[in-house]
Amino acid sequence: TPLQDDDAITFTLAGQQVQEVYHLVDIGTCVILSQGGEWVAQGDSAGILTPDTINLRRNGAFGSVATLRPLVVGTSLLFVQARGAFVRDMQFDWRINGFNSDDLTIFSPHMVEGYTILFWDYAQVPHSIIWAVRSDGTLLGLTYLKNQEIWGWHRHDTDGLFEDVCVVPEG
Repeated sequence: TPLQDDDAITFTLAGQQVQEVYHLVDIGTCVILSQGGEWVAQGDSAGILTPDTINLRRNGAFGSVATLRPLVVGTSLLFVQARGAFVRDMQFDWRINGFNSDDLTIFSPHMVEGYTILFWDYAQVPHSIIWAVRSDGTLLGLTYLKNQEIWGWHRHDTDGLFEDVCVVPEG
């Protein structure tokens, strides 16, 4: 029984250590986030995954947080780096003909250092904001406009603490 293109796909990530896979995300190609790195399953020349054409490519060694699902914003994949503090965006970069991930906390490390991000969600309208709850109950916002290369963190203080965040479109 030779493998057929519509058969189930089973494969092993050949890394330097055993890593648990946390998330599989589609951003035009299949991105695999594990505890120790980011992988892209490129498939065949048309980008189709089959049992014979998986074509894995490692794109980073930052790792991801298991408990926090990544967010897809346009053509970017946002994920919280392993150990729960730094936020990265992963996007195809034609200059390197591959995926690149940038640290979105590089200009505001004081917002996340010493804390973890416990919950987050994305509000596309009206201002493209990722709302995040920090481990001390503080609400953070990340205004994220990748096409204009604009992003900025903001903190929202109240008399209480935030336990979770959820975005509900209205209208």
